[in-house]
Amino acid sequence: MAGRFDSSLTRVQPFFEAAFQREGWLAALLSAVPRARALFGEVADRPGDMLPAFLGAHPTGKAPRACFEFGVAPDKRFLRWCACHPERLAWPPGLSYSEQTTRSRRALLYDEPPGRDVAQDEALRHIDANPTTKSGWWRFEGVSQIDCVIQTEKLVITVEGKRTEPLSAATDWYPQRSQLVRNLEAARQLAKGRAWGTLLLSEHPVLDGQPDELAAILDAAAPQLEEAERAELQRAYLGNVTWADACDAVGIDFDALPDTTAGLKPAGSSAAEL
Repeated sequence: MAGRFDSSLTRVQPFFEAAFQREGWLAALLSAVPRARALFGEVADRPGDMLPAFLGAHPTGKAPRACFEFGVAPDKRFLRWCACHPERLAWPPGLSYSEQTTRSRRALLYDEPPGRDVAQDEALRHIDANPTTKSGWWRFEGVSQIDCVIQTEKLVITVEGKRTEPLSAATDWYPQRSQLVRNLEAARQLAKGRAWGTLLLSEHPVLDGQPDELAAILDAAAPQLEEAERAELQRAYLGNVTWADACDAVGIDFDALPDTTAGLKPAGSSAAEL
């Protein structure tokens, strides 16, 4: 959860900042990852170095490096699915929007004037024309902020980091849209011919990737995909590693990670030059 135990500030960023200073850190980390060898083969032993662009400054200054809080646009097919299946969406309690956005969304979800068909046609036109636009009433999922994206010339790994908080929904409008599945989709989206996968790091074991459990999550969270595509995502789940085990693998003192956010430097101020 955000606040004094914020996982990004007390686990994700300090862990990887320390890892980046160690030779061979990625191969060492992958040695502790349950399915790295099965998914990546020999690349797990020689994964390559982080691409320099992702070790540089974050484009918006919200994190020390570009690899943290990495923005990935929503899947166009999921946006289209939302527009075509408004009966599966749920209006988020307690949230309000502009008059025009409210009118259009109520038309789509509840068939109020100007009517569902009109709203649906408008939504699909916008999605097809502007799938990466950051705003619009037809956007029922925003840009995903991936905790950390590891990119080398050989592979892409999206990292979901947890501490005291559980896995949560990736969008308010469709609660079954798991963060884990959005991370898997993001890894595939970024791979561009490279090996890819998603790693879950947490204080205590959260999800070990048992086939039935993960398949159920994928079925609910990725309704826009065909069965074979969901199976592809399932195979790309690298598994769950605790922060303590990750630290042991890379040679980082787990007890040196911040316990709380108290006294931490502002975002963007701690990246070391490599």
